[in-house]
Amino acid sequence: MSTAKKKRAQVSSDREKWEVIFNALKLMLCKQQSQLDSLLQQRNLLEQRIKILYDFSDFRLSEDQVSLMRRQLALAELAKLVEVTKADLVNGSKHRESLAYKLKLDALIKRTYSRNKPYEVLKSWVAALRKEHPPTIIRKWRATILINFERRVIKLTKSDEVDKANEKIMKVIESLEQLHSSNKDKDVKIQTLRADITKLRKELESLRSANTAGESVLKHCEPQSSNLKSRRANRNDRGLQLLDLRITKLGAEASKKNEEISVLSKEIKNDAATPVLGCCTGEPSFSRSRVTRNGGSRGVVTSSAELIHERVSYSP
Repeated sequence: MSTAKKKRAQVSSDREKWEVIFNALKLMLCKQQSQLDSLLQQRNLLEQRIKILYDFSDFRLSEDQVSLMRRQLALAELAKLVEVTKADLVNGSKHRESLAYKLKLDALIKRTYSRNKPYEVLKSWVAALRKEHPPTIIRKWRATILINFERRVIKLTKSDEVDKANEKIMKVIESLEQLHSSNKDKDVKIQTLRADITKLRKELESLRSANTAGESVLKHCEPQSSNLKSRRANRNDRGLQLLDLRITKLGAEASKKNEEISVLSKEIKNDAATPVLGCCTGEPSFSRSRVTRNGGSRGVVTSSAELIHERVSYSP
């Protein structure tokens, strides 16, 4: 009986222990279940948050793409506006050029009309004269008009020739003045050189006379002084030779200038003997009118020719 009781007591104690263990395991499982539920809830929350973030990032990316597209569209519109403005500028410049050419054409048409208007008036006048007068009178009138026109053309050509001759004469006068001034300068140089030569020759003569007079006395006493005098004489001779060369060169240049002056004087005489001057002197009324028109600046050709002849006659 005691053993049975002991066995029953042991069995009851074992059950109690297993119940305790089972209860502890049950609590642990409940806690783990609660933890798993909380973890599942957190996971769901995280998934939802991640989805929201992904959606937000997608929205931002789409906004960035939209902004880029808008910028590209704005740049394309600006490029189109630039091209349109360039085309407008080109069209405006072409329009301006066309307007300028039109204005030029209008001006030319007006000029041609104004030029052709007297011609048309003359044409109508000639037609009226032909109707009124016989052809013989018209021929005579035409011949007189042609003669007057030829005379006028001849006068104009003569006036142009006179102007050209006056210009040539003024150029020749200027060249003669330059030659006269250069000849005067060279004459002054030649005179100064000749004066220097005369002085040096006088000094040489005085030195030679002194040398010849004192040679007998100074042979034994002063040989060095005689050598110095001879050196000075040689130097003076060299200076005289150089001066002679310069004088010859200046004389050659003066002869060349005189030849040029003679050639120019011949040209002036030939120009004075040309028929242009004869025409000018033969038509005093036309030359006077030409002088009065030019304000007395050019003058009559005969007076300028006389001045040239006077200067040539005065030239050495």
